[in-house]
Amino acid sequence: SDNMAAKVFIVVVAAISCGAQALPFSLTLDGESSTSFLPSWNSSTTPDPRNNAMTTTFTGSSGMTISFTETTFSDVGVTESLLSFRNTGSKSSGMLCNVNAHDIMLPDLGDNITIFHFVGSHANRDDYSPLQQQLSDSKRIHGNTTNSLQESYRLWGNVLKIIPNLTPTTCIAACNAANDCVGVTFSEIVASGINSCYLIRTIHYGVVQSGYASWTKQSVPGNVIFSPSGGRSSDSMLPFFSVSGTLGSYTMSIGWSGNWVVNASSTTNGTRVTIGHGDSLCTLLNPGEELRSMRIAYVKTLQKSTDGIKGNAFAGFNAHRRYMVRHKLPRDPVTNTINGSIIASWSWIGWPSPPTQSQQLWHVEMVRNTSVEYYWLDAGWFNGGFPGGVGNWQIPIDRTVLRSCYPNGTLAPLADACHKSPSSVGFIVWFEPERVAPHTYIASTFPEYVLGQSNPSAEGLLNLGDDEARTYMHDYLSAAVEAYSLDVLRLDFNIAPGPIWSAADEVNRSGIVEARYVDGLYKLWDTILEGHPGLMIDDCSSGGRRIDLETLSRSFPLWRSDYGAPGDMESLQSMTMGLSLFAPVSSGAVWGWDPYRWRSAGVVGKTISWGLQGWQAIASNTTAQAELKLAVKETERLRILALEGDMYWITNSTLDSGNWAAYQFHDPTINAGFALYFRRCNATQTSLSAGLQGLSQTTNYAVEYYYTYAQEGATKVMNGAELQNSNIALGQTQSLLLQYSAHQ
Repeated sequence: SDNMAAKVFIVVVAAISCGAQALPFSLTLDGESSTSFLPSWNSSTTPDPRNNAMTTTFTGSSGMTISFTETTFSDVGVTESLLSFRNTGSKSSGMLCNVNAHDIMLPDLGDNITIFHFVGSHANRDDYSPLQQQLSDSKRIHGNTTNSLQESYRLWGNVLKIIPNLTPTTCIAACNAANDCVGVTFSEIVASGINSCYLIRTIHYGVVQSGYASWTKQSVPGNVIFSPSGGRSSDSMLPFFSVSGTLGSYTMSIGWSGNWVVNASSTTNGTRVTIGHGDSLCTLLNPGEELRSMRIAYVKTLQKSTDGIKGNAFAGFNAHRRYMVRHKLPRDPVTNTINGSIIASWSWIGWPSPPTQSQQLWHVEMVRNTSVEYYWLDAGWFNGGFPGGVGNWQIPIDRTVLRSCYPNGTLAPLADACHKSPSSVGFIVWFEPERVAPHTYIASTFPEYVLGQSNPSAEGLLNLGDDEARTYMHDYLSAAVEAYSLDVLRLDFNIAPGPIWSAADEVNRSGIVEARYVDGLYKLWDTILEGHPGLMIDDCSSGGRRIDLETLSRSFPLWRSDYGAPGDMESLQSMTMGLSLFAPVSSGAVWGWDPYRWRSAGVVGKTISWGLQGWQAIASNTTAQAELKLAVKETERLRILALEGDMYWITNSTLDSGNWAAYQFHDPTINAGFALYFRRCNATQTSLSAGLQGLSQTTNYAVEYYYTYAQEGATKVMNGAELQNSNIALGQTQSLLLQYSAHQ
């Protein structure tokens, strides 16, 4: 909105003058810091007005060049940067190490600087749960002039413990007893009336003295470091976070489908944030060789939210969501609608095993007859099955298909059944092109394409950094897309590539295999998409373990987590609340068609996971069929609001079955939105304030309540203040969809 845009300021380096200002990246070349050598290099700037971009190029005497491109998206206040290198000289470059694609000292964000970030996917119920860490132990402590009560505040991360009646002496004793006093010193701050002892980087103890009525701030240098596991960009940690304080926030996302490291630190000069390759990249470049680093998106928001530091963080999250929706998420070339918002039903090798053609044709008909939008054939349809047959991707492609299940050596009959009018549905097929199982076709025929198979019994990795290997896989997948008339190309990746990449690096070339591989991944996907307009890519990667800025600009996560507990609605709700802030399009597993389970699985997309028994129950129950159709219609109705709207948490995101869960999407451009409320199975609290955000207090809204898929009662009209403060009452394991729009 105009109001929001006025509060969002872009952090841009429009042109870099050597030595005139700090560079927003850092590295070393043969051990020398870029801040030392770049001022002596030649530099030039090249504007790109069409894309609102500027590239600054530095060239050294040896022919080494460093290019830094920034692109601004002024409508959403986001800046995007990309760092790259090229050796134009005749000799090998020096050692390029300690590369931080983003290295910036943040502007003043106020007090209590806190890092808001998220667990990634690791097949656990806490996937996409929020993490909150205070960067430095900084606390405004208010005293009481009327009594002599003494309190000690212990801060550790985001945990606050109050230990009463501590003197300066017992403060030190308590610290020693806790076994965390390394580096502790004691000082008396006479001016503020506070005696304090503190642990550098971790803990701050303060003792409030009687008569102290003002406030002081004790800042302790600290840092927060986080990174993914195993080489996949969102394995265990999301590449998305916000640094937030009382005056605003700085929100960042990472476009690199490999290893990355974030380090946010409190320094005497302020808050510094670096995003880089850590110690995984330290290499020379051969003559003529190029290397790209990470794409970083960042937005600075300056507003003092009524919801405090958390509200400032959400202002940044929503600015980033608008950037993703308007500029990054892939769209249909004909309709211009965002790809990936789909409801799909899948069948795997256990449904039942093996998945024969006749069984799958029955499944297709069930999908077509219940308004579900896509049919999805998962692993197990190919020679060798899953996982032993991963790598049997053979040209001609009919040699790949398991003929005992598909006698004609093709999946085309399934495609024809899906696309039959009326009530046609989309067709999704699973592939895992990168992992190579031992003794499969690729391992045996093209061993030179495979990384990590020096041991013939080990799993390997198709080297996407190798042009021939990548071309082979491009040709295979393109042939499958065309022969099977695929609507969605589902690409899995069930192997941690990091150890394989590093083992393949040569001396003085650490990280080069990863860099070539990641760049090859983007080339593979881009050429497939360019050759098949309208095709969508579902990026699975063991359920959500390769979600980042680059993959989201080409694909969507249809299966966001491999955690699969059918009864754990708390986890599904929490996953939606966390991941939706970064990835506006994703799908969660849905285990039932009743409103509570259906709504728990996500917003814009659903992955039907109730299997053969569930579909058989629906087939014999016309009431269930009708309810499923209503569930599908509800999801379709809410999609545009969920994509175009800002997201707010009405409750905190927790996994506790004794709590409520609630969140909201509000589109300020049309002053409309919806909220979903869940009273969980053990929640004793019977009601909750509506808690809606973004409303105009005096505007009248038309409000609809859906406890089931049918509207409850007549539409109500109430002003924004009344709606915001209205009461939501639910029974245990009951949900409510509240939908509203400005009343005409």
